[in-house]
Amino acid sequence: MQIWPVLLLKEGHWRQPERTLPRSALGAAAYRLRCYDLRSVRHGVHSLSRELIERWRKTNLAKILGLLRHAKSDWGDGAERDFDRGLNDRGREGAELIGDHIRAYGIEWDKVLASPAERVKQTLTGAIPEMPAAFDDKLYLASPDTIIDVIAAHADDSADEAILVVGHNPGLQEMVLELVSPSDENAMFRDAVVKFPTATFAVLKCEVESWSALKKFCAKLTHFTRPRDLDSELGPEG
Repeated sequence: MQIWPVLLLKEGHWRQPERTLPRSALGAAAYRLRCYDLRSVRHGVHSLSRELIERWRKTNLAKILGLLRHAKSDWGDGAERDFDRGLNDRGREGAELIGDHIRAYGIEWDKVLASPAERVKQTLTGAIPEMPAAFDDKLYLASPDTIIDVIAAHADDSADEAILVVGHNPGLQEMVLELVSPSDENAMFRDAVVKFPTATFAVLKCEVESWSALKKFCAKLTHFTRPRDLDSELGPEG
């Protein structure tokens, strides 16, 4: 019986094979699985039979989709076009705060796809400047169908397990409503239904093997954080 080494990451998702993980990060509660050749991993591995691996894969395959709405924009900055509006002071504060939260959450994003609107660019600069983004004009004020098409066009199914999309409402909120299965509606989903505020960060676990297979009711909302959840001063303005 062939034995393969397996990396199991409890939170976040798979790191590159050349990187190693502490044993504390390993466990049966992992939601993703990938096999690596033993020579590429120095420590932190568990050995499972090929048959068990294949059985586990068939029931646990998923893609991780992150959604980040741009931070609060400045309606009085003199920009002639909506596309060119930047962030206001409150937005810059919210972007920095949600960026710290995204890093602490621990997912290593394989790809960041973003609208090229100025308020999105400034959000990325303030929140996650260390993460390079691919800008796509189609993501500006995009509908869920367009967002899904853009993801499929940019994604590499063999390498991209987690993709973060940075853009606008109503498209991002509608993505949650479109993808989350009725059987998986939870308190976070109900909050998202009410409002998807600026600088909100959401994570969906999508039960698909390929990004092109994203479809209605394929996902569960596993994380939903608004700036006001991190700092009450950034709640709705009176």
